[in-house]
Amino acid sequence: MGENIKKRMTIQNRLRLIEIVSVLGMILIALVAILTSDRINQASTVIADYWMPAVIATEEWKTETSNYRIAEYNHALSEDAAEMERLDGEIRQYQENLTQAIADYGQKYVGTVPEREAYDSVQALWQQYLVHSEAVLKSSREGRQQEALKLLSGDSQQIFNEINSSLSGMAQEKQQAAESASEGGNQLFRRLIEWKVILILALTIALSALVVSLIRGIVVPLEKVVRGVQSVAAGTLSVRLECEGDKEIQDMATAVNGLAESLKTMADDEKRVLQEIGQGNLDAASYADSAYRGDFAAILYEMEGLKTRLKEKQEEAPKENG
Repeated sequence: MGENIKKRMTIQNRLRLIEIVSVLGMILIALVAILTSDRINQASTVIADYWMPAVIATEEWKTETSNYRIAEYNHALSEDAAEMERLDGEIRQYQENLTQAIADYGQKYVGTVPEREAYDSVQALWQQYLVHSEAVLKSSREGRQQEALKLLSGDSQQIFNEINSSLSGMAQEKQQAAESASEGGNQLFRRLIEWKVILILALTIALSALVVSLIRGIVVPLEKVVRGVQSVAAGTLSVRLECEGDKEIQDMATAVNGLAESLKTMADDEKRVLQEIGQGNLDAASYADSAYRGDFAAILYEMEGLKTRLKEKQEEAPKENG
């Protein structure tokens, strides 16, 4: 199997392999970058569209409850009917805002069971607080400011503190979740960098190995072929090349060996024929007619012509002497 692979390993195949490895490597790097970037984008989107708005919504919820309680205090401290009426309108507006904010929060930012439990708990506390708030406002409207202030500092204060504490806990959990998502995005980014470095190094090593293999399959064997051709050109026809390079180089070496063999065969044949002619054997014939191919056929033709002319000269000599 290894020998078959070696025979099939041509320069063209090596170049195609380098091209394939390069393309696949770049595609793999691009896929890793796209997939990881998509996950990073998802993490960023979750932070931007869910966690941070949830933190902001929780803080706004806390702010609204504080504003509501401040309005209650102002109402309890006020003895002016017009001011109380204005504060009543302000308090109703806060109630509407809080009702809408609580409903929106429940729809948008409550997903897990613990989040639902925390949300329901704060909502229940707020309903309890509103009951006490009605009592405070009633006392204040009837002119019993001291009683209203006393109610504000009693169970109302305790429930308000519990609401603030719960909202702070919810905000902290959302903040921690946002930080966790952010850290997850940072880890994905670091992983992307690591994978890119690993893939680029692997691709570089693979391409370097293929290029070195290509060079060894071409340069070294080609140098042997060049030296062999130079030897043939210098007249050394006994050259026999043994190359283990790619198929094209091996074919070239085989062609050079064939050329050297043909030239040597013709040279030896010419030498023998000319020697026999020199010794007077004008019937000397070539033993390697098949070697005289292409333009080399003219050599065989000229040798035959030489023999014919010498025979003619030999036949004319007695006539001239007679």
